[in-house]
Amino acid sequence: MICQPCLSQKRAINIGSMPRLITQRKRRRRVPPCGRLINFHAPHSPFQRLIDSARHRLRISVRDLARRIRVSQSTLWIWLHNENGFPHPKAFRPEHVERLSRILKISKTAIERAIDASRHLYTAREEPTPHAALDAFRDFIDIIAHDRRQTVSRSYVVNLAKKLYSGAKR
Repeated sequence: MICQPCLSQKRAINIGSMPRLITQRKRRRRVPPCGRLINFHAPHSPFQRLIDSARHRLRISVRDLARRIRVSQSTLWIWLHNENGFPHPKAFRPEHVERLSRILKISKTAIERAIDASRHLYTAREEPTPHAALDAFRDFIDIIAHDRRQTVSRSYVVNLAKKLYSGAKR
């Protein structure tokens, strides 16, 4: 197809294809040299180790476990290998705890405790959720409020605070 009689056939083909604008060009995916888009971390938090060890014990693959708890394989892989050590709260719902406990034969409380421990230990960037089991400040207020003495010595209060901090009650 020649548009103008004075141009050669080769030149006419180049006129027909316009160069793309910068916004129309395909962007190259930024893939790290190793080929992974998500940093790999071996299961290191209590939650990740609990789920991974139970999965290995029952000889269930990640793909099969993901299918059984009705999440994608990539979601489960992220739960088990992300650097935070626990799944994102929006991605991990109570029905996932139930399915994991049923399939891996682990109690729900063990899974919930492992998640709480993972949030408490392995979150430098986010605010960890407070532990429901340990509310030492409330116990401290109860002890002081129910003490019949009018004055309390400094050493008594420091001793009481040390006991509550270590986990012992009264």
